[in-house]
Amino acid sequence: MNVDVSEGDCDAGSLSPWIPARADGGSAEARLGRLKAEIEVLLAAFCEKELQVDATDCAMSEESELFSISRPVAGLSAPVECVVRDAELAVLCDALFGARTLIVQDGPASARGPLARHVVMRVLERLIDKFCEAASSTSGQEIARDAEPSLTPAKMQSAPSLPDGARTSIRVDVRAARVEFLLATDDVSLLIATANDEGSQGAVERDRDLQLRLESNVASADIRLSAIFDDRAVTPAEIRTWRLGSVIDLQSTPQTTATLSGNGRSLFRCEIARDAEFFVLHLLGDDSGVHG
Repeated sequence: MNVDVSEGDCDAGSLSPWIPARADGGSAEARLGRLKAEIEVLLAAFCEKELQVDATDCAMSEESELFSISRPVAGLSAPVECVVRDAELAVLCDALFGARTLIVQDGPASARGPLARHVVMRVLERLIDKFCEAASSTSGQEIARDAEPSLTPAKMQSAPSLPDGARTSIRVDVRAARVEFLLATDDVSLLIATANDEGSQGAVERDRDLQLRLESNVASADIRLSAIFDDRAVTPAEIRTWRLGSVIDLQSTPQTTATLSGNGRSLFRCEIARDAEFFVLHLLGDDSGVHG
């Protein structure tokens, strides 16, 4: 899964500051990374468990028109807009009705009757609900879609409801769709704002909950580890003796740094350290800003 975030200027908002687990709160990029990661986990779980969409079911659309819905969210100063390409949205709706053969068909927007339009609206609202769950987890505050019924239908997106400098875009590639959330930058700045360490124990508990949810989704993630072997001189004869499970003696170094990447995109800067007979990765910070 890929995550892409762009943001504008940050001002004061209506939420009280998020209380980080660490007293210094880490960098703004790292705190935003927590929000992105939580959105990714919850959307993946929604697609896998509620829609039963596998990562290999279909390729994402590149040309179909954008479909969007805006909903007011309690605790935020402006509505949250959810944007999905029409062809990918059709696949999610098919999966909701139990379809197992999912085909993305680019082209003009699908003609939908009243029932189909209602289903589209509910699917997009569920995606906004998952965003709210992620925001609640990372901010420690109750963030939820307004319970009041809304008559505003889903529509073809013409232009974002907020100007460039006042909105933040969070884009997530998950299963069969690329989902984009547009929200007021003021709200995002408060969701990830640093504060003193009062109540840090509660934040630590939220960190543990997030860790458990991430661990529960590791099995569905494709991970490949690559490295450059330059520790010592190795002869071709020695290489020929290597087999699956072979143990290769390396000179131990206290620590070094590396970049954790996914789908060609740098995600985190890491520190590699030795812990007894194991090597461990310590995430130093979100590295996605390198790619915009």
